[in-house]
Amino acid sequence: MSYDYILKILILGDKNVGKTSICKKLISTKFSICEPTMGVDFFSGTFSICNNINLKCRFWDLSGDERFKSIIKRYYNNTALILLVFDLSKNSSFFSLKSWLTEFREFIKTPYKIILIGNKNDKKIKNVEKYSNFAKNNDLYYFETNAKYDTEINKKFLNCLEEIYTDSNFIKSCPGIKPMVKFDKNKDNCCYLL
Repeated sequence: MSYDYILKILILGDKNVGKTSICKKLISTKFSICEPTMGVDFFSGTFSICNNINLKCRFWDLSGDERFKSIIKRYYNNTALILLVFDLSKNSSFFSLKSWLTEFREFIKTPYKIILIGNKNDKKIKNVEKYSNFAKNNDLYYFETNAKYDTEINKKFLNCLEEIYTDSNFIKSCPGIKPMVKFDKNKDNCCYLL
């Protein structure tokens, strides 16, 4: 499948909240139990949104382990989208969201968007209103899911991508979104942007 834009996406959150499982489910629609990420992992997938726009999403799955903090900060530059994940059954992962927001807001000075994802919604959920209020107060897109059981996870993710895509100023100004470069043999072997 060809694509119109390339997006750099970071996946952040505490360790063991399901970041890698969510990423794999988005790309392959299959759940897999994953080993903890050691530093950084990379995934890629193409998603089709409104008006037949194809987005090549490059996911940088960054470890939530404290010992890798200095490594993962190198990946913050030129980010289009951040998937900030927390475990709905573990309050400590929700409480650390503020420090995650503060950290990358200090480092990223260019436009980006954030999708807050509450994972493991099959377990007893507490403070549902608190989570959605946190997202609203911090201007974040928000949805809840379960990487293992949720068959609608791709739909939820695509809804967020479509909403983000309607912000044309963001699309034009974000260095983490690159238009597809095409090769034109008829123009002296030059490349041009869409």
